[in-house]
Amino acid sequence: MKRILLLYIGFVSVTAMFGQEIPQLKVSDRDMTGVIFRYVGENETVVEVKSNVMLEFESTMDKKVNVHNTYEKNGFYYYELLFPVYYKKDSVTTLERKLEISSFGFDTFTQLLNLKSRVYVGLLVINDTKRIADELYEAGKFAEALKEYEKLYRINPNYEYVKNRINQCNIEMNKEDTYPKLNFIFKGIVEKINPDVKLYFDNQLIGQGNFNEGFNIKCPDVQGKHELRVVWSGNISSKSFKINTTQQKAFEFSCEKDGFGRYICYLLKK
Repeated sequence: MKRILLLYIGFVSVTAMFGQEIPQLKVSDRDMTGVIFRYVGENETVVEVKSNVMLEFESTMDKKVNVHNTYEKNGFYYYELLFPVYYKKDSVTTLERKLEISSFGFDTFTQLLNLKSRVYVGLLVINDTKRIADELYEAGKFAEALKEYEKLYRINPNYEYVKNRINQCNIEMNKEDTYPKLNFIFKGIVEKINPDVKLYFDNQLIGQGNFNEGFNIKCPDVQGKHELRVVWSGNISSKSFKINTTQQKAFEFSCEKDGFGRYICYLLKK
């Protein structure tokens, strides 16, 4: 289960990672009804950007985008961009500006803005790889989430959020090795015969071994009544057992010869 990603210094080509296609940012509108920014002046407005990745901004009408406020909440970054509103000579129609939204390793997105005084605009910026990674993480699917976070790490090795999530995925995956397990044991008997054996837990193969070496097969603890099938090759008969894993966690097998010199496998009683 252990899968540790070595956090190295340097950058991996995004083209090599994703082929010829540069990963995109998805931008959509957000409802800003009822939102008030008290610091806004008479001929100003705010574009509030909510994003699941860190962003940078450039504007065709402003020498520098005024990021008045920024903060992080629940894995999202919020940017309050304060803009002056410029009007055409008719004093009614506003001038349109282009806002370039970029994040390291992703294609730049250009958003057209026709701003009006004190009419706030909300934008939602999503990178699907991070969205999928976060959803898998919250669902407890740490091995799958790790693969997605690794993609983000290769794009930007300095992304602290991603590095922390990678470390946490590894911690959670390592914890799984300490979870309670069911244990099935056969010590083995050295004989000229050496048939193979497979164990099925409710029709799912959980491991295999052989007659001479035996086996010690572990699987996750699923409490309740189950069927265990021990399937031998050769002359040892296969057999099914009804087991109760709520009452017992370790199950030991043995073999003995019948009147015809053939081995019979049976489950030892506790």
